[in-house]
Amino acid sequence: MGDEITRSLFRVFEEVGILARFVGGCVRDAVLGIAAHDIDIAVPLPPDDVTQILSKADIKVIPTGYDFGTITAVMEGRPFQITSLRQDWETDGRRARVIYGKDWKEDALRRDFTINSLYADRDGAVLDYFGGLEDLQAGIIRFVGNPVERIQEDYLRILRYFRFLAWYGHGAVSLEAIEACTSLCHGLKGLSRERIGHEFLKLLSAPQPLPSLKFMNQSGIIPFILPHAMNLQALEALLNFGEKTTVLCRLAALSLPQIDDTELAKALRLSRDQKQYLYDCAHRLEDYPSSERTIYRNLYQDGVDFFKDLTMLSLALRPLSSTPSILQEAFKIAASWKAPTFPLKGKDLVDMGIKTGPELGELLKRCEAWWIDQGFQPNREACLAWVGGID
Repeated sequence: MGDEITRSLFRVFEEVGILARFVGGCVRDAVLGIAAHDIDIAVPLPPDDVTQILSKADIKVIPTGYDFGTITAVMEGRPFQITSLRQDWETDGRRARVIYGKDWKEDALRRDFTINSLYADRDGAVLDYFGGLEDLQAGIIRFVGNPVERIQEDYLRILRYFRFLAWYGHGAVSLEAIEACTSLCHGLKGLSRERIGHEFLKLLSAPQPLPSLKFMNQSGIIPFILPHAMNLQALEALLNFGEKTTVLCRLAALSLPQIDDTELAKALRLSRDQKQYLYDCAHRLEDYPSSERTIYRNLYQDGVDFFKDLTMLSLALRPLSSTPSILQEAFKIAASWKAPTFPLKGKDLVDMGIKTGPELGELLKRCEAWWIDQGFQPNREACLAWVGGID
């Protein structure tokens, strides 16, 4: 936030007599000593005027959220979101018609939580209207003003509340906020699945998402998010292993024992790769945890990272008294694993007079399965001899 590129953007506004301030997440994280990834800036100008000022300074402008007063300025390849001070004029819980103003407190009043309603000038002086700094220190997630009103402006704020509770909440939970989220959760029906999925996966990626998920479960919110009940016990076991876990691995744990990749992908608008991961989990878990006989087969078939995930998921679903030693041994073997290369290729079979086509591919797979069963030991000649011995 204090580098020369950022400061030069502030100078563009200063040169025309406009005060710009950092706002929201970047200020919140800076106060906590966390490096900002996305930098948001607020200015007391409508987006048309902001665009004109930036364009005159030869700064690229992208109208990313123009209807809501937000544009993106790109300087030396770095994006900066710039939002006009605003107040909601009319809203249906999904979108708002907005008017722009110059009142910083009025703008802060229309933000979601006190910890996100912080502003700072380019030198770091913080402007805090609603006790956000105190709440941040205490680990309290509190809506700005009336929680019901804030949620009715955008029902996604229900999920955002639980997401920020997972990431920053370590103090007393606001019963007023929980009650508002519970009473208004029906409003989630009107949101796009993309927005819901985006927020839920961010919540799951928090260092400790369980308390927040438990509150959501008790509040009756989960049926609006997921197509199934959550297996909180499996997720808790997964997290207690103390190993690094991806958000998709956590989602798989929540979905055990029957992972329906199609329904989950639809509910959370998952990408093709994300859906494939869940599909593979559903179809490979039965071979885990690995035995002494299957551990190398599983490593070869699934790769190290997926092998670790499947090992943890299988033990999260069915914890054993020997779980710690199973994990330790499996991860130790995985750390030194170097995948062998199957010595045959399709061309080798063609050279033997076997015609190209589905039968050739099937024969190659059968030979590879035999090679795996032999502990990856047979060389090319031995594999060719095996193929030659097939009737």
